[in-house]
Amino acid sequence: MMQTKTLGLMAVLVLTLTGCADLAPFSVAVKPAPQQPLAVTEQKVQALESAGDFQAAAEAWEQLAASAAPPRRDVYRLSAVHDWLRAGETQRARAVLQTLDSKGLDATLWVRRQLLEARIALAESKPQATLAALKDVSAPKQAQPLQAEIHVLRAEAQMQLGHPLNAARERVALEPLLTDAIQRRDNQQAIVRGLAEVPEPALAGLAARRPSDSLSGWAELVRIARAAGQDGAAFTRQIAGWHTRYRKHPASDETIAWLRDIVPRTATTTPPAASAPTAPVKPAENPGADTGSATPIALLLPLSGPLAAAGSAVRDGFMAAANAQTGGPVVRVYDVGAANAGESSVEVLAVYQQARQEGAAFVVGPLDKDGVKALYTLGPLPLPTLALNYNEDSGVLPANLYEFGLAPEDEASQAAERAWLDGHTRALVLTPEGEWGERILRAFRDHLERLGGIVVAHQSYAPEAQDVAGPIRKLLDYRTAEEVAKVARKDARKGTSKDASKDKKEKPTRRQDADFIFLAALPNQARIIHPQLRYYYAFDLPVYATSHLYGAKPDPDPDQDLDGIFFSDMPWVLADDTPQKALSDALLAQKGETFYALRRLYALGVDAYRVIEQLPRLRNSSAERFEGDTGSLRLDEAHRLRRQPIWARFENGVPRLVDTGAGPPR
Repeated sequence: MMQTKTLGLMAVLVLTLTGCADLAPFSVAVKPAPQQPLAVTEQKVQALESAGDFQAAAEAWEQLAASAAPPRRDVYRLSAVHDWLRAGETQRARAVLQTLDSKGLDATLWVRRQLLEARIALAESKPQATLAALKDVSAPKQAQPLQAEIHVLRAEAQMQLGHPLNAARERVALEPLLTDAIQRRDNQQAIVRGLAEVPEPALAGLAARRPSDSLSGWAELVRIARAAGQDGAAFTRQIAGWHTRYRKHPASDETIAWLRDIVPRTATTTPPAASAPTAPVKPAENPGADTGSATPIALLLPLSGPLAAAGSAVRDGFMAAANAQTGGPVVRVYDVGAANAGESSVEVLAVYQQARQEGAAFVVGPLDKDGVKALYTLGPLPLPTLALNYNEDSGVLPANLYEFGLAPEDEASQAAERAWLDGHTRALVLTPEGEWGERILRAFRDHLERLGGIVVAHQSYAPEAQDVAGPIRKLLDYRTAEEVAKVARKDARKGTSKDASKDKKEKPTRRQDADFIFLAALPNQARIIHPQLRYYYAFDLPVYATSHLYGAKPDPDPDQDLDGIFFSDMPWVLADDTPQKALSDALLAQKGETFYALRRLYALGVDAYRVIEQLPRLRNSSAERFEGDTGSLRLDEAHRLRRQPIWARFENGVPRLVDTGAGPPR
């Protein structure tokens, strides 16, 4: 479509942007014409433009075009389109634009034509058409005004579509192209306004990405303003920390001061997270509830019964972290395995009361959902307690209760969020049959829909199956070449197809209404499923997954079947520079190869111990974080610790961290 020949007759001059919400004027400079046979001259038209009479200028450009030859005629017509737009005559602008043959335009003129088509569509409130017009448009690196105009148009279209995050992305890309101080100010304020409309869970995920990422810094600024509200001291303190993390961020002091006033008002329309409480949870009222003091800790875990292996791993991680701290609190371990063996959840409450009577000042545990649910029957808890699982049935936790765990539902929600942050909104979902798969599907769908996305189709598969071709074909609506040809012949007989030659060779097809796949699978299942997804023509759809598809240890040969999949996991598993690397190495040396099977549970124990003294700080603001080995932890309004993992992508059978440029994990 675009030709590469140079246009020696003209050069397109784009004037500077007068504001980020405005569109760049279009003007041209051409070599003097030999002699104008008409009374209208280019100089007279430009004088009309300077006087603001854009309708007369547009008519004059059309007169000049009527007697000119290409490419001068095309330049005049583009000028007319631009002035009709400035006159507010969208229909006249479109009519003139349609007289240009885009296939015959020089590359530079083709870019200008597409930009004008995008402007018209935007003026007609057709944002999808705006983005379609700009799909294949790019400008040379030296043509910064053109590049800037492309980003402005895309940003405006995304806002019309109700996609403020995508609009913010465009404006972040626009930032380095602007040289005027007023333009930069207006653009930064537009970034803030867009991000202020992003739901809090998604904004938190965006803020947790690498500090070198400009958009991440903007997201964190908005979160700080939301959390601080009108508390000037809290805002100043958290901004000081932000400056430490984002030393090279472009946000100006003027913008930072401005966002404190604008964001709290804007954020009132932001929907709350699904687990937000209906009433605030009161802080710990027990006189001995100073979670930072070195007072006895009771650790309630299943060390017998069906959850003994999991409980023992959490205990070993917890004690490793405790033993690494000089002068730390005394830890007493209590076995609540009888409750998990099916006797009664009353066992948990009995052990809880026993720990209290024996002088515990803080309780950690239990580990299972039923045990956590049993704590709710106590009402306000007598001791500050960190449960190691979630009772999602209740939006409000009893006073003194905190919850922290490795819920698969959280990872499903994070996968939806990550895909959405990457610009994907239409999902195909593949989950195993059974209660676990249903929970994963429900969490993923709910979160994606809350963000404005949609699950286009879902299929479940038998976990033990070696061949999942059936569910995959249904999910993708896959049709073989023979099936496609059969339909084409049928349509031809009905007269509904004009291109049904017997000699035409059809190709296999699949559905085209989705832009990513979410997969829930264990390692062996994922290694079977992913190659079949590619076989059935889904090779161009990005695949997102939870940590469950990775065995927590590099295994390059079989894991090459997972190449290209994005998945989340904890730093303890993926990174080589975690805060507690020495503890991980010590546990590996002690446990041998069995360490990897329960690797994530050891990390849960380590973070459970280390986060206790951080709870008062985290309770002060949802913007505060604790960087743990399970991920970046924040405390939500319901006093549940929410974990932000890190992300990796399989390459040559090895997970490679994304967003950080880091190498493979240990």
